Amino acid sequence: WQDHDYGLLIEQSADQIVLTCVLIEASPAQVDVYRWFKDDEELECSDCEDGRLVISAERDSAGNYTCEADNLAGTGEPSITQRILIYYTASGGSVTDDGEEAFKTGNTTLFCQVEHPGFPEYDTYEWRKNGETIDGEEGEILELIDLDLSSEANYTCSGVNKAGTNFGEPYILKVNAIPAFLSVPEETVMITEDYQWVNLTCQVECYPLCSVQWAINMQQISDDERDLPDEASIDAKDFNDYEMMETAKGDNEEDIESAEESVDDGLFDGFELIEETFDDVIFSIDSEEVPSDHDTNQFESVKSTLSINLGNITTDIVEKYQLANFSCFVNSQSDELFAPEEMNSEVGSLHASSMLIIEYAPLEIEVTIEDISIDENDTMEIIECFAESRPSPKIIWEKNGEWISDFNNLELPDPISRFDSGEYTCTASNQYGVISKSFQLDVQYA
Repeated sequence: WQDHDYGLLIEQSADQIVLTCVLIEASPAQVDVYRWFKDDEELECSDCEDGRLVISAERDSAGNYTCEADNLAGTGEPSITQRILIYYTASGGSVTDDGEEAFKTGNTTLFCQVEHPGFPEYDTYEWRKNGETIDGEEGEILELIDLDLSSEANYTCSGVNKAGTNFGEPYILKVNAIPAFLSVPEETVMITEDYQWVNLTCQVECYPLCSVQWAINMQQISDDERDLPDEASIDAKDFNDYEMMETAKGDNEEDIESAEESVDDGLFDGFELIEETFDDVIFSIDSEEVPSDHDTNQFESVKSTLSINLGNITTDIVEKYQLANFSCFVNSQSDELFAPEEMNSEVGSLHASSMLIIEYAPLEIEVTIEDISIDENDTMEIIECFAESRPSPKIIWEKNGEWISDFNNLELPDPISRFDSGEYTCTASNQYGVISKSFQLDVQYA
């Protein structure tokens, strides 16, 4: 027998291990039979005539091996014992979490569970993120703090011993993002022209993706979750008899019929609709999902734009929409419906508002007197001129085309004389337009 140092034998690192039984001295030297023993149990060996034993590099092959040889004189002394050690890795590590959802800027804990310790028993751990070793992390627990988009990855772990590592199935960490505004509308938005479009935009970072809904003075404008048209003109002169008319999709009769059927089916039931709107007022909502951006560490987001067109600016339009409050509400559960009373609850608590300011030319002018005839030497009452606009109008009075006053109230001489006869005109103006109204004064005398 000749002892041999096999060094570090790792399971499956080689196809075979060959042990050789070498006869040192015998007479006669011819060996008839070689016998092999493992842990004092004789092995069945059909091809050991040359004294070699071939075993596989598997953990079950580990043990104490001896051999014996027979010749015509009998059986010789057993060989010295050759110990074979097969090193093998621990079972594949299984990654579990702490049972809590992971959120942006928050922390989470991962655990490495190893069912079988391997041989020799593992004494440390290795963690990998997307296949790359995480330096300095050699314990059973992996603490991830201040989570961000880069924390989303495949995590694996393994117990480490002399045989190496054995990583199990990856754990996929998905980080949630509590809804937060990336952009909000300006605090005020201004309309200064007829048929002018203005846009209000809310962009909300959130995962899972949330929904954004719009309201005017706490009344819902539309509800995309109910498949209402994205762009609609609402004619509600009779609150109980209204219809939805699609303007975003042109002359597509099927879409228009579908929109009208949605109204007929009562999809607005339970909502407080705007009681009075106007034929040419359009609210258009366009929403898009924005993918995550690892360069800016920005999670998925929803970008929603409300476009407003008040059409021809009239007195009714101004009364209805001047200083109107337009709000975008964020709903973290996409299947929930908008409800103003939920503003202060968890759902719908995130909102941003913009006030609409309409600047317009004087639309109507009122003078407190009509054409009048009066006797000379009588007394005229003070004549008042009113006009409404934003910004407030400048008022001037003219007589027969000549300026006479810059005040709203016009006070004629007392007593009146024949020379005060003429056409009096009140003009109201600002940077957006001019409006005038006149009356004729006829002073009669003998």
